[in-house]
Amino acid sequence: MRHALRAAAAAALLWAGGASAQQHCHEPAPLERRGLGLRAGLGAEYATYRTARYEGEYQGASVVVQWDNPWVRLRAALPAYRLVRNGLEGQGLGDLLLEGRVPLVRPEGGALEIGAVLAATVPTGDAERELGMGHLMAMPGAFVVWAPGRAFVTAQLGYGGAIDVGSGGHRHHGGPRPIVNPMNRSEVEAAASAGYLVHELVRARVGAYGAEPVFDEEGARRAAAFVGVDLLAGPVDVALEGHLPFAGDPFLAKVVLAAGVRF
Repeated sequence: MRHALRAAAAAALLWAGGASAQQHCHEPAPLERRGLGLRAGLGAEYATYRTARYEGEYQGASVVVQWDNPWVRLRAALPAYRLVRNGLEGQGLGDLLLEGRVPLVRPEGGALEIGAVLAATVPTGDAERELGMGHLMAMPGAFVVWAPGRAFVTAQLGYGGAIDVGSGGHRHHGGPRPIVNPMNRSEVEAAASAGYLVHELVRARVGAYGAEPVFDEEGARRAAAFVGVDLLAGPVDVALEGHLPFAGDPFLAKVVLAAGVRF
């Protein structure tokens, strides 16, 4: 399993993933102008972390499949991780992410788009090893994108809540979990980003994302900022991002590399 994870991470670094595919409250950058249809990709991430119980690092590799048409965007991402906790190493799958986005307001020929998003994570990761939440999470919300010319600005606001917590499955206690992608049992999530096409093939981006616990006494606030650059070459897109937290302890630092190709 260890060799398979490292091979997947190497392939992600060399080939082609939506950036931060598993950072649920970090919305993807607009790619619709690259063309609609099927998009497949890989992503890789490396992060260091320190919490009240553990410290160490993790590497992740994600497989991402996305399908766009003028009325809906569907996306699925499945990650696998190598996680080091207090010097002890473990590997395994993370939670499967499923997401659908529907534009509700899109003036013809205009730069504005407003819509609804519904995402969920399926507990395919082992919660006891801090690779998954151990239960379903539902994340409904709304998004807005303004993309005039070479620039774009996007924002998203949503709610993330556990489903069937305590009904015979893993109980989500002790604040945000798991280590590889922490979320509270109940939280309000927000994200915003902006970008500019500095060259026909190159786009620069900045943004921030985070969450505030609600109806969760054990929850904790978290927030992070990122800078990124995209290579947009025909049907191929490649993204490199650096992330730093400024609230809570979701990680100490993170680097994400992702790429995809449209068919």
